[in-house]
Amino acid sequence: MSDKINGKLVYTDKPHIYKYDGVIVPAVNDILQAVGLADYSKINARVIDRARAFGKAVHRATHLWDEHNLNEKTLSAPLVPYLTGWKNLHKDHKIAFLEIEIPRYSALGFAGTMDRYARFDGRKTIIDIKSTKILTLANILQTAGYEILLEEDGIKIDYRIIVQLDPLFKRGYKLYYCEDQSDRNGFMSCFNTYNLQLRAKKGVK
Repeated sequence: MSDKINGKLVYTDKPHIYKYDGVIVPAVNDILQAVGLADYSKINARVIDRARAFGKAVHRATHLWDEHNLNEKTLSAPLVPYLTGWKNLHKDHKIAFLEIEIPRYSALGFAGTMDRYARFDGRKTIIDIKSTKILTLANILQTAGYEILLEEDGIKIDYRIIVQLDPLFKRGYKLYYCEDQSDRNGFMSCFNTYNLQLRAKKGVK
C-alpha cells in the first residue's frame, strides 16, 4: 500500500508507522498495546498473523466496496459473508460517508486512522469495523482516541459505533454503541501511561 499523506502527517502501512513533520509518533493502537490493553502475548503468533491478515482483507473489501471499486468476482469465499454483513448494514441504516480511512494527527502527539467517519441515520458517527469474535476494552477506547482526533479539527460527533462483522449474526453484523462517557478519560490515561513508560526507558538524567 502506498503512503497516505494528510498535511505534515504521513502514514506508511508496511511498516505500520506514522510520522508528523518527519518525526515518528505513536498510533492509537500502539498506545493501547503498549500499556497492556491489547495484549496478544498469550496467543500463538501464527494465529495472530492469520487473524490480522484476514481482518485486513475484510477491511480492504469493505473499503473497495464503499468506493465502488470492488470486483466481487475476485473476492475469496471466506470474505463473502463478511461483505454481505456490511451490505446489510447499509440496507438497514442510512449511511453517508464523510471520510474513509483518512489519517489524522493530534497536537497531543499521537495519530490514527478511523475506518469511517459518517452520517449514520443522520448523526455524525465514528464507525470502526471489527471481524473478531470478541470485542475488548481496547476496541472501545480506540474509538475514543479517534473522537479526540476529530474534536481537534472542530468536529463534534454524536456516536461512536463498532460494527462487528460475523456470519453467525442474523444479518451478518452487530452494532455496539460506545456510550460510556469515561472512555475518553480512559484513553488519555493510557496515553499518559505510555508517555511515562517512554520516560522510564530513557532513565533519569
